[in-house]
Amino acid sequence: MTAAFDAAVQEVVSDNDFQQTYSNLMLFPVPICSTSKPVWPSTNPFASRSNIRLCFELGTQDPWLTIKRTVGQYIIKKINAKYSTNYAASFTQYNTSSLGYFNTLRKLVDDGECDIITSNATPLPERTTVAHFQCNYGTGSNGFLRSLRNQSISITDINQFNSPDMIVGAYEGTVYSTYVKTYLPKATYVQFSSAASSYQGVLDQSVHAIIGDAIQYRNWMSLNGNSCKGCSVSLFGDSYGFATFTAFNSTSAGVSYQVVSNNVGMLAILISLIISFIF
Repeated sequence: MTAAFDAAVQEVVSDNDFQQTYSNLMLFPVPICSTSKPVWPSTNPFASRSNIRLCFELGTQDPWLTIKRTVGQYIIKKINAKYSTNYAASFTQYNTSSLGYFNTLRKLVDDGECDIITSNATPLPERTTVAHFQCNYGTGSNGFLRSLRNQSISITDINQFNSPDMIVGAYEGTVYSTYVKTYLPKATYVQFSSAASSYQGVLDQSVHAIIGDAIQYRNWMSLNGNSCKGCSVSLFGDSYGFATFTAFNSTSAGVSYQVVSNNVGMLAILISLIISFIF
């Protein structure tokens, strides 16, 4: 089953329609997967099934909600085309407040409750030893959403939050919560059980900022700017990739990839994003 998902995602990221849909929503390009031909299992590993179970976290908002469902639908489309089947995509969202983002989703595939996670999980080295990641299907950028708390304090650099006077929040169990704990240890960290709940921390000014995905924050501001006038989004750090994943399989090493754009192209995208973050 893992090999079929690897091959399907490899075809998805090279699909022109998917690339266009993703770029229109997220502004970043879709990474290139391996240039070798996808290797599908000779027999259908889903033969006894009527549907394929795809999962991601509860509380996902657009544009991510659309992206996570879209990548899942394209995966099923590729599987159906390969095996001349008509499987339905069965999506389920799960509350991650108990174990955190990654550990919750990992447990779902380990226990067989879900076949594949179509979330935007970053394949960190420590994660790739316990979960099997497919090709990166997208690229994003870190960002922080500044609330109206103590607006007299000008924040122009992420490192300014590394102070005992600063209160910073993030979605627990994500790479963003790890970033706060690792690089902003002097700040007071507030953990949120979902991306959606973190926005309330911005609105009620219980935090100076939340750390997360810049594109998500841009979209949230475009929809909620009237409720958060004076709030701002800033980018920091390097761009990164994210992927779907399945249960860990020690016999399968995954598929290598490279980012489609060069540094100049990515810089141009980031500049356009920075300009669009001025509200």
